[in-house]
Amino acid sequence: MLRKNTESRSRNTSINTSLSQKLHHLASEDKHFKSSLFALSRFSPFILCIVLFLFTSCVVLFGPFVALVGEPQIRTSLFYYMFLEHEKRNDGVMTSQTSTKGINKKSIKTVDITKPFDANNRLNVAIAILITKEPDETSGFLDGAGTLALSIENAHSIHDITLIALVHEDVHECLDIFEFLGFEIIRKPIPIRNEDIKNREIAKVLYEMLTDGCCGMLELLKLYTWTWTEYDVVISMDADMLVHSNFDEIFDVMFKHKNNTDMEISRVDKKYPPKDTSQVITAKSPNEPYILGWTHGATAEIGNELMNGGFLVVRPNMQDYNNIIDILLEGDFRNDGTAWRGSNVAWTYGGRTIQGVVPYYYFQVRPDMHVELPRCKYNNMAEIERCRRWYIEDVLINHFTWCQKPWTCADQDVIICQHFTQKWWKFHRQLETWLELPTRPQCPYQPLNWRKSPKFLSFLKQKHDRAV
Repeated sequence: MLRKNTESRSRNTSINTSLSQKLHHLASEDKHFKSSLFALSRFSPFILCIVLFLFTSCVVLFGPFVALVGEPQIRTSLFYYMFLEHEKRNDGVMTSQTSTKGINKKSIKTVDITKPFDANNRLNVAIAILITKEPDETSGFLDGAGTLALSIENAHSIHDITLIALVHEDVHECLDIFEFLGFEIIRKPIPIRNEDIKNREIAKVLYEMLTDGCCGMLELLKLYTWTWTEYDVVISMDADMLVHSNFDEIFDVMFKHKNNTDMEISRVDKKYPPKDTSQVITAKSPNEPYILGWTHGATAEIGNELMNGGFLVVRPNMQDYNNIIDILLEGDFRNDGTAWRGSNVAWTYGGRTIQGVVPYYYFQVRPDMHVELPRCKYNNMAEIERCRRWYIEDVLINHFTWCQKPWTCADQDVIICQHFTQKWWKFHRQLETWLELPTRPQCPYQPLNWRKSPKFLSFLKQKHDRAV
Protein backbone atom coordinates (compact mmCIF):
# COMPACT_ATOMS: atom_id res chain seq x y z
CA MET A 1 0.00 0.00 0.00
CA LEU A 2 2.81 2.39 0.95
CA ARG A 3 4.65 1.42 -2.17
CA LYS A 4 1.59 2.23 -4.21
CA ASN A 5 1.25 5.66 -2.54
CA THR A 6 4.91 6.41 -3.18
CA GLU A 7 4.55 5.42 -6.82
CA SER A 8 1.43 7.55 -7.06
CA ARG A 9 3.19 10.62 -5.63
CA SER A 10 6.12 10.06 -7.96
CA ARG A 11 3.76 9.84 -10.91
CA ASN A 12 1.96 13.05 -9.88
CA THR A 13 5.26 14.89 -9.47
CA SER A 14 6.30 13.79 -12.94
CA ILE A 15 2.99 14.92 -14.44
CA ASN A 16 3.21 18.29 -12.66
CA THR A 17 6.74 18.78 -13.93
CA SER A 18 5.64 17.94 -17.48
CA LEU A 19 2.69 20.32 -17.30
CA SER A 20 4.91 23.06 -15.92
CA GLN A 21 7.36 22.61 -18.79
CA LYS A 22 4.55 22.69 -21.39
CA LEU A 23 3.02 25.83 -19.90
CA HIS A 24 6.42 27.49 -19.87
CA HIS A 25 6.91 26.51 -23.51
CA LEU A 26 3.50 27.88 -24.51
CA ALA A 27 4.16 31.11 -22.66
CA SER A 28 7.46 31.42 -24.45
CA GLU A 29 5.76 30.82 -27.84
CA ASP A 30 3.07 33.35 -26.99
CA LYS A 31 5.74 35.88 -26.11
CA HIS A 32 7.49 35.28 -29.43
CA PHE A 33 4.16 35.50 -31.31
CA LYS A 34 3.28 38.81 -29.67
CA SER A 35 6.74 40.08 -30.38
CA SER A 36 6.44 39.05 -34.04
CA LEU A 37 2.95 40.52 -34.29
CA PHE A 38 4.20 43.80 -32.85
CA ALA A 39 7.07 43.84 -35.33
CA LEU A 40 4.73 43.05 -38.22
CA SER A 41 2.34 45.82 -37.22
CA ARG A 42 5.14 48.34 -37.66
CA PHE A 43 5.45 47.36 -41.31
CA SER A 44 1.77 46.64 -42.09
CA PRO A 45 1.14 49.91 -43.99
CA PHE A 46 4.07 49.13 -46.25
CA ILE A 47 2.89 45.53 -46.81
CA LEU A 48 -0.68 46.70 -47.46
CA CYS A 49 0.57 49.10 -50.13
CA ILE A 50 2.47 46.28 -51.84
CA VAL A 51 -0.62 44.01 -51.82
CA LEU A 52 -2.83 46.77 -53.25
CA PHE A 53 -0.25 47.54 -55.94
CA LEU A 54 -0.06 43.89 -57.01
CA PHE A 55 -3.87 43.52 -57.06
CA THR A 56 -4.32 46.69 -59.14
CA SER A 57 -1.66 45.54 -61.60
CA CYS A 58 -3.41 42.19 -62.06
CA VAL A 59 -6.75 43.88 -62.74
CA VAL A 60 -5.22 46.24 -65.30
CA LEU A 61 -3.21 43.55 -67.04
CA PHE A 62 -5.64 40.63 -66.98
CA GLY A 63 -9.06 42.23 -66.55
CA PRO A 64 -9.79 42.65 -70.28
CA PHE A 65 -8.56 39.13 -70.90
CA VAL A 66 -10.94 37.70 -68.27
CA ALA A 67 -13.83 39.71 -69.69
CA LEU A 68 -13.16 38.43 -73.19
CA VAL A 69 -13.13 34.83 -72.00
CA GLY A 70 -16.79 35.31 -71.09
CA GLU A 71 -17.69 35.35 -74.79
CA PRO A 72 -18.36 31.83 -76.11
CA GLN A 73 -16.45 32.52 -79.31
CA ILE A 74 -13.44 33.78 -77.36
CA ARG A 75 -13.42 30.78 -75.05
CA THR A 76 -13.27 28.50 -78.04
CA SER A 77 -10.60 30.61 -79.75
CA LEU A 78 -8.43 30.41 -76.65
CA PHE A 79 -8.93 26.66 -76.57
CA TYR A 80 -7.81 26.53 -80.19
CA TYR A 81 -4.75 28.71 -79.79
CA MET A 82 -3.50 27.13 -76.58
CA PHE A 83 -4.18 23.45 -77.24
CA LEU A 84 -5.33 22.90 -80.80
CA GLU A 85 -2.99 24.85 -83.04
CA HIS A 86 -2.88 21.92 -85.43
CA GLU A 87 -6.66 22.22 -85.95
CA LYS A 88 -6.46 25.70 -87.52
CA ARG A 89 -7.66 26.00 -91.09
CA ASN A 90 -8.72 28.69 -93.50
CA ASP A 91 -12.15 28.17 -95.04
CA GLY A 92 -11.28 30.38 -97.99
CA VAL A 93 -14.49 32.38 -97.78
CA MET A 94 -14.28 36.12 -98.24
CA THR A 95 -15.92 37.64 -95.19
CA SER A 96 -16.57 40.98 -93.61
CA GLN A 97 -16.23 39.25 -90.24
CA THR A 98 -12.59 38.25 -90.51
CA SER A 99 -11.88 38.54 -86.81
CA THR A 100 -11.83 35.25 -84.93
CA LYS A 101 -11.62 37.01 -81.60
CA GLY A 102 -15.33 37.70 -81.32
CA ILE A 103 -18.50 38.55 -83.19
CA ASN A 104 -18.90 41.81 -85.00
CA LYS A 105 -21.97 42.77 -83.04
CA LYS A 106 -23.18 45.19 -85.70
CA SER A 107 -23.37 42.38 -88.24
CA ILE A 108 -26.61 40.79 -87.01
CA LYS A 109 -29.82 41.78 -85.36
CA THR A 110 -29.45 40.98 -81.71
CA VAL A 111 -32.18 40.82 -79.12
CA ASP A 112 -32.33 40.22 -75.43
CA ILE A 113 -33.16 36.53 -75.19
CA THR A 114 -32.17 36.15 -71.55
CA LYS A 115 -35.77 36.46 -70.38
CA PRO A 116 -37.64 33.16 -70.86
CA PHE A 117 -40.97 33.09 -72.64
CA ASP A 118 -43.96 33.09 -70.31
CA ALA A 119 -44.54 29.43 -69.52
CA ASN A 120 -48.26 30.13 -69.16
CA ASN A 121 -48.40 31.33 -72.77
CA ARG A 122 -47.83 28.01 -74.52
CA LEU A 123 -47.35 28.17 -78.26
CA ASN A 124 -48.60 25.73 -80.84
CA VAL A 125 -45.42 24.88 -82.77
CA ALA A 126 -44.80 22.63 -85.77
CA ILE A 127 -41.37 21.33 -86.73
CA ALA A 128 -41.35 20.17 -90.34
CA ILE A 129 -38.90 18.13 -92.39
CA LEU A 130 -39.12 17.83 -96.17
CA ILE A 131 -39.21 14.52 -98.06
CA THR A 132 -38.96 15.03 -101.81
CA LYS A 133 -38.30 11.46 -102.98
CA GLU A 134 -38.62 7.88 -101.82
CA PRO A 135 -36.32 7.46 -98.80
CA ASP A 136 -33.75 4.71 -99.18
CA GLU A 137 -33.70 2.64 -96.01
CA THR A 138 -29.98 2.04 -96.54
CA SER A 139 -29.02 5.68 -97.15
CA GLY A 140 -28.99 6.97 -93.57
CA PHE A 141 -31.77 9.50 -94.23
CA LEU A 142 -34.31 7.61 -92.09
CA ASP A 143 -31.75 7.15 -89.32
CA GLY A 144 -31.02 10.88 -89.40
CA ALA A 145 -34.71 11.78 -89.23
CA GLY A 146 -35.23 9.41 -86.30
CA THR A 147 -32.25 10.81 -84.42
CA LEU A 148 -33.45 14.37 -85.08
CA ALA A 149 -36.92 13.50 -83.74
CA LEU A 150 -35.41 12.05 -80.57
CA SER A 151 -33.18 15.09 -80.07
CA ILE A 152 -36.21 17.39 -80.39
CA GLU A 153 -38.04 15.37 -77.76
CA ASN A 154 -35.03 15.54 -75.44
CA ALA A 155 -34.96 19.34 -75.76
CA HIS A 156 -38.02 19.47 -73.46
CA SER A 157 -39.73 22.50 -74.97
CA ILE A 158 -42.42 24.09 -72.81
CA HIS A 159 -44.51 24.57 -75.94
CA ASP A 160 -46.74 22.11 -77.78
CA ILE A 161 -44.59 20.55 -80.51
CA THR A 162 -45.99 18.71 -83.53
CA LEU A 163 -43.59 16.89 -85.85
CA ILE A 164 -44.60 17.03 -89.51
CA ALA A 165 -43.18 15.22 -92.52
CA LEU A 166 -43.95 17.39 -95.55
CA VAL A 167 -43.94 14.85 -98.37
CA HIS A 168 -44.18 15.21 -102.13
CA GLU A 169 -47.31 13.56 -103.46
CA ASP A 170 -45.31 10.96 -105.42
CA VAL A 171 -43.62 9.58 -102.29
CA HIS A 172 -45.23 6.44 -100.85
CA GLU A 173 -42.50 4.29 -99.31
CA CYS A 174 -41.36 4.36 -95.67
CA LEU A 175 -44.09 6.74 -94.55
CA ASP A 176 -45.06 4.20 -91.88
CA ILE A 177 -41.61 4.69 -90.32
CA PHE A 178 -42.18 8.45 -90.09
CA GLU A 179 -45.60 7.84 -88.53
CA PHE A 180 -43.98 5.47 -86.05
CA LEU A 181 -41.49 8.20 -85.14
CA GLY A 182 -44.37 10.56 -84.36
CA PHE A 183 -44.48 12.59 -87.57
CA GLU A 184 -47.78 13.73 -88.99
CA ILE A 185 -47.71 13.07 -92.75
CA ILE A 186 -48.77 15.91 -95.07
CA ARG A 187 -48.53 15.09 -98.78
CA LYS A 188 -48.54 17.94 -101.29
CA PRO A 189 -47.79 18.69 -104.95
CA ILE A 190 -45.29 21.37 -105.95
CA PRO A 191 -47.17 24.65 -105.34
CA ILE A 192 -46.58 25.98 -108.88
CA ARG A 193 -46.34 24.40 -112.32
CA ASN A 194 -43.97 25.65 -114.97
CA GLU A 195 -46.82 26.00 -117.47
CA ASP A 196 -48.59 28.41 -115.07
CA ILE A 197 -45.83 31.01 -115.23
CA LYS A 198 -47.25 34.11 -116.90
CA ASN A 199 -44.13 35.31 -118.67
CA ARG A 200 -43.56 32.48 -121.13
CA GLU A 201 -40.20 33.80 -122.30
CA ILE A 202 -38.85 33.81 -118.76
CA ALA A 203 -40.61 30.53 -118.03
CA LYS A 204 -38.08 28.86 -120.32
CA VAL A 205 -35.32 30.02 -117.99
CA LEU A 206 -37.23 28.67 -115.03
CA TYR A 207 -36.87 25.14 -116.32
CA GLU A 208 -33.46 25.41 -114.70
CA MET A 209 -35.34 25.32 -111.40
CA LEU A 210 -35.66 21.59 -111.94
CA THR A 211 -32.03 21.16 -110.90
CA ASP A 212 -31.32 24.33 -108.92
CA GLY A 213 -30.34 23.98 -105.28
CA CYS A 214 -30.64 20.78 -103.28
CA CYS A 215 -33.75 19.50 -105.02
CA GLY A 216 -34.90 21.96 -107.65
CA MET A 217 -38.55 22.97 -107.72
CA LEU A 218 -39.33 20.31 -105.12
CA GLU A 219 -37.85 22.58 -102.46
CA LEU A 220 -40.75 24.97 -103.10
CA LEU A 221 -42.82 22.50 -101.08
CA LYS A 222 -41.44 24.31 -98.03
CA LEU A 223 -43.68 27.25 -98.91
CA TYR A 224 -46.64 25.25 -97.60
CA THR A 225 -45.39 25.91 -94.07
CA TRP A 226 -46.57 29.51 -94.57
CA THR A 227 -50.14 28.17 -94.95
CA TRP A 228 -50.31 26.27 -91.67
CA THR A 229 -52.08 29.05 -89.83
CA GLU A 230 -53.25 26.70 -87.08
CA TYR A 231 -49.72 26.96 -85.69
CA ASP A 232 -48.19 29.99 -84.02
CA VAL A 233 -44.75 29.12 -85.39
CA VAL A 234 -43.42 26.56 -87.87
CA ILE A 235 -39.74 25.62 -87.89
CA SER A 236 -38.65 24.14 -91.20
CA MET A 237 -35.58 21.95 -90.69
CA ASP A 238 -33.52 19.63 -92.83
CA ALA A 239 -33.48 16.02 -91.64
CA ASP A 240 -29.67 16.09 -91.31
CA MET A 241 -29.81 18.45 -88.34
CA LEU A 242 -29.50 17.78 -84.61
CA VAL A 243 -30.95 19.66 -81.64
CA HIS A 244 -28.51 19.84 -78.73
CA SER A 245 -30.62 21.48 -76.04
CA ASN A 246 -33.75 23.50 -75.34
CA PHE A 247 -34.50 25.93 -78.18
CA ASP A 248 -37.43 27.89 -76.72
CA GLU A 249 -35.45 31.12 -76.82
CA ILE A 250 -36.04 31.19 -80.59
CA PHE A 251 -39.66 32.03 -79.88
CA ASP A 252 -38.62 34.82 -77.55
CA VAL A 253 -36.72 36.30 -80.50
CA MET A 254 -39.66 35.96 -82.88
CA PHE A 255 -42.12 37.59 -80.50
CA LYS A 256 -39.87 40.42 -79.38
CA HIS A 257 -41.02 43.89 -80.35
CA LYS A 258 -38.82 45.46 -82.99
CA ASN A 259 -38.64 48.82 -81.24
CA ASN A 260 -36.61 47.40 -78.36
CA THR A 261 -33.47 49.39 -77.61
CA ASP A 262 -31.43 46.18 -77.62
CA MET A 263 -32.13 45.64 -81.33
CA GLU A 264 -29.48 46.28 -83.93
CA ILE A 265 -29.89 46.55 -87.69
CA SER A 266 -28.86 43.56 -89.79
CA ARG A 267 -26.23 44.22 -92.43
CA VAL A 268 -28.50 42.81 -95.14
CA ASP A 269 -31.03 45.55 -94.46
CA LYS A 270 -28.32 48.05 -95.34
CA LYS A 271 -26.85 46.13 -98.27
CA TYR A 272 -30.12 45.28 -100.00
CA PRO A 273 -32.56 48.15 -99.43
CA PRO A 274 -35.81 47.88 -101.42
CA LYS A 275 -35.34 49.14 -104.98
CA ASP A 276 -39.05 49.68 -105.53
CA THR A 277 -40.47 51.24 -102.38
CA SER A 278 -43.98 51.15 -103.84
CA GLN A 279 -44.09 47.37 -103.35
CA VAL A 280 -42.99 47.47 -99.70
CA ILE A 281 -45.54 46.12 -97.21
CA THR A 282 -45.01 47.81 -93.87
CA ALA A 283 -45.89 46.38 -90.49
CA LYS A 284 -49.33 47.17 -89.11
CA SER A 285 -47.73 48.24 -85.85
CA PRO A 286 -44.16 49.01 -84.76
CA ASN A 287 -44.69 46.38 -82.06
CA GLU A 288 -45.70 43.63 -84.49
CA PRO A 289 -43.60 40.47 -83.97
CA TYR A 290 -41.35 39.09 -86.66
CA ILE A 291 -42.82 36.73 -89.24
CA LEU A 292 -39.55 35.13 -90.39
CA GLY A 293 -36.40 34.08 -88.57
CA TRP A 294 -33.48 32.91 -90.70
CA THR A 295 -29.76 32.25 -90.78
CA HIS A 296 -27.08 32.92 -93.37
CA GLY A 297 -25.83 30.21 -95.71
CA ALA A 298 -22.30 29.16 -96.54
CA THR A 299 -21.48 31.90 -99.07
CA ALA A 300 -23.39 34.82 -97.55
CA GLU A 301 -20.28 36.92 -97.00
CA ILE A 302 -19.70 37.22 -100.74
CA GLY A 303 -23.36 38.03 -101.42
CA ASN A 304 -24.57 34.62 -102.48
CA GLU A 305 -26.44 32.33 -100.08
CA LEU A 306 -28.09 35.06 -98.04
CA MET A 307 -30.51 32.65 -96.39
CA ASN A 308 -30.02 28.96 -95.76
CA GLY A 309 -33.17 27.13 -96.80
CA GLY A 310 -32.45 24.31 -94.36
CA PHE A 311 -33.55 26.31 -91.33
CA LEU A 312 -36.43 28.78 -91.44
CA VAL A 313 -38.64 29.94 -88.56
CA VAL A 314 -42.00 31.01 -89.98
CA ARG A 315 -45.08 32.63 -88.51
CA PRO A 316 -47.66 31.30 -90.96
CA ASN A 317 -49.79 33.80 -92.86
CA MET A 318 -51.55 33.47 -96.18
CA GLN A 319 -50.67 36.99 -97.34
CA ASP A 320 -46.96 36.23 -97.56
CA TYR A 321 -47.60 32.81 -99.09
CA ASN A 322 -49.78 34.25 -101.86
CA ASN A 323 -47.32 37.08 -102.55
CA ILE A 324 -44.38 34.69 -102.88
CA ILE A 325 -46.39 32.42 -105.19
CA ASP A 326 -47.25 35.47 -107.34
CA ILE A 327 -43.55 36.32 -107.65
CA LEU A 328 -42.80 32.77 -108.75
CA LEU A 329 -45.64 32.79 -111.27
CA GLU A 330 -44.44 36.11 -112.65
CA GLY A 331 -41.12 34.36 -113.25
CA ASP A 332 -38.94 37.45 -113.41
CA PHE A 333 -35.63 35.81 -112.56
CA ARG A 334 -32.83 37.36 -114.60
CA ASN A 335 -29.84 35.36 -115.70
CA ASP A 336 -27.67 38.47 -116.02
CA GLY A 337 -26.79 38.12 -112.32
CA THR A 338 -29.43 40.52 -111.00
CA ALA A 339 -31.78 37.62 -110.13
CA TRP A 340 -35.34 38.32 -108.99
CA ARG A 341 -36.80 41.43 -110.66
CA GLY A 342 -33.30 42.81 -111.19
CA SER A 343 -32.89 43.38 -107.45
CA ASN A 344 -29.39 41.86 -107.17
CA VAL A 345 -30.77 39.68 -104.37
CA ALA A 346 -29.99 35.96 -104.29
CA TRP A 347 -28.01 35.20 -107.42
CA THR A 348 -26.90 31.99 -105.76
CA TYR A 349 -27.14 28.23 -105.42
CA GLY A 350 -30.86 27.53 -105.07
CA GLY A 351 -31.59 31.15 -106.01
CA ARG A 352 -34.49 30.26 -108.31
CA THR A 353 -36.23 28.41 -105.49
CA ILE A 354 -36.40 28.81 -101.70
CA GLN A 355 -32.91 30.25 -101.16
CA GLY A 356 -33.64 33.01 -103.68
CA VAL A 357 -37.30 33.93 -103.66
CA VAL A 358 -37.62 34.02 -99.85
CA PRO A 359 -34.72 36.45 -99.23
CA TYR A 360 -35.88 38.54 -102.18
CA TYR A 361 -39.38 38.82 -100.74
CA TYR A 362 -38.35 39.66 -97.18
CA PHE A 363 -35.49 42.01 -98.07
CA GLN A 364 -37.38 43.86 -100.79
CA VAL A 365 -41.08 43.58 -99.88
CA ARG A 366 -41.18 42.94 -96.11
CA PRO A 367 -37.91 44.53 -94.94
CA ASP A 368 -39.03 45.19 -91.37
CA MET A 369 -40.60 41.80 -90.66
CA HIS A 370 -37.66 39.40 -90.53
CA VAL A 371 -34.87 38.79 -88.05
CA GLU A 372 -31.49 37.19 -88.56
CA LEU A 373 -30.63 34.47 -86.06
CA PRO A 374 -26.95 33.77 -85.22
CA ARG A 375 -26.10 30.86 -87.48
CA CYS A 376 -23.29 29.55 -85.29
CA LYS A 377 -25.85 29.00 -82.54
CA TYR A 378 -29.05 27.97 -84.32
CA ASN A 379 -27.81 26.42 -87.59
CA ASN A 380 -24.14 25.68 -87.09
CA MET A 381 -22.75 24.16 -90.28
CA ALA A 382 -19.12 24.95 -89.36
CA GLU A 383 -18.71 26.37 -92.86
CA ILE A 384 -16.93 29.48 -91.58
CA GLU A 385 -14.03 29.69 -89.17
CA ARG A 386 -16.01 31.59 -86.57
CA CYS A 387 -18.62 28.82 -86.32
CA ARG A 388 -15.91 26.16 -86.09
CA ARG A 389 -14.57 27.93 -83.02
CA TRP A 390 -17.95 28.41 -81.40
CA TYR A 391 -18.13 27.14 -77.83
CA ILE A 392 -19.76 23.72 -78.23
CA GLU A 393 -22.08 24.11 -75.23
CA ASP A 394 -23.58 27.25 -76.78
CA VAL A 395 -24.63 25.49 -80.00
CA LEU A 396 -28.37 24.77 -79.89
CA ILE A 397 -28.73 23.20 -83.35
CA ASN A 398 -26.15 21.96 -85.84
CA HIS A 399 -26.55 21.09 -89.51
CA PHE A 400 -24.46 18.33 -91.08
CA THR A 401 -23.34 19.97 -94.31
CA TRP A 402 -19.72 21.11 -94.13
CA CYS A 403 -19.37 18.75 -91.18
CA GLN A 404 -20.09 15.45 -92.88
CA LYS A 405 -23.13 13.38 -92.00
CA PRO A 406 -22.31 10.77 -89.32
CA TRP A 407 -23.48 7.87 -91.47
CA THR A 408 -20.87 8.68 -94.14
CA CYS A 409 -18.05 7.77 -91.72
CA ALA A 410 -15.91 10.53 -93.22
CA ASP A 411 -12.67 11.41 -91.43
CA GLN A 412 -12.97 14.87 -89.89
CA ASP A 413 -10.13 16.61 -88.11
CA VAL A 414 -12.12 19.69 -87.05
CA ILE A 415 -12.90 19.51 -83.35
CA ILE A 416 -16.44 20.90 -83.48
CA CYS A 417 -17.38 18.44 -86.25
CA GLN A 418 -16.14 15.62 -84.06
CA HIS A 419 -18.28 16.95 -81.21
CA PHE A 420 -21.34 17.09 -83.46
CA THR A 421 -20.80 13.51 -84.59
CA GLN A 422 -20.34 12.31 -81.01
CA LYS A 423 -23.54 14.07 -79.96
CA TRP A 424 -25.42 12.53 -82.89
CA TRP A 425 -24.24 9.07 -81.91
CA LYS A 426 -25.28 9.67 -78.31
CA PHE A 427 -28.87 10.28 -79.42
CA HIS A 428 -28.68 7.56 -82.07
CA ARG A 429 -27.67 4.96 -79.48
CA GLN A 430 -30.76 5.94 -77.47
CA LEU A 431 -32.87 5.46 -80.60
CA GLU A 432 -31.24 2.09 -81.19
CA THR A 433 -32.07 1.01 -77.64
CA TRP A 434 -35.64 2.29 -77.88
CA LEU A 435 -36.13 0.27 -81.06
CA GLU A 436 -34.85 -2.80 -79.17
CA LEU A 437 -32.21 -3.43 -81.81
CA PRO A 438 -28.67 -4.74 -81.21
CA THR A 439 -25.80 -2.28 -81.00
CA ARG A 440 -24.00 -1.75 -84.31
CA PRO A 441 -20.47 -0.48 -84.91
CA GLN A 442 -20.20 3.18 -85.85
CA CYS A 443 -18.13 2.47 -88.93
CA PRO A 444 -18.52 1.05 -91.45
CA TYR A 445 -22.04 2.37 -91.02
CA GLN A 446 -24.88 -0.13 -90.98
CA PRO A 447 -28.33 1.47 -91.30
CA LEU A 448 -30.96 0.63 -88.70
CA ASN A 449 -33.00 -2.42 -89.63
CA TRP A 450 -36.36 -0.80 -88.94
CA ARG A 451 -38.33 -3.82 -90.15
CA LYS A 452 -36.81 -5.99 -87.42
CA SER A 453 -37.55 -3.65 -84.53
CA PRO A 454 -40.03 -5.29 -82.12
CA LYS A 455 -41.48 -1.88 -81.32
CA PHE A 456 -41.95 -0.97 -84.97
CA LEU A 457 -43.54 -4.35 -85.74
CA SER A 458 -45.90 -3.87 -82.80
CA PHE A 459 -46.80 -0.42 -84.15
CA LEU A 460 -47.60 -1.90 -87.58
CA LYS A 461 -49.79 -4.59 -86.01
CA GLN A 462 -51.73 -2.03 -83.98
CA LYS A 463 -52.15 0.14 -87.07
CA HIS A 464 -53.44 -2.85 -89.03
CA ASP A 465 -55.85 -3.84 -86.26
CA ARG A 466 -57.27 -0.31 -86.12
CA ALA A 467 -57.74 -0.29 -89.88
CA VAL A 468 -59.65 -3.56 -89.71
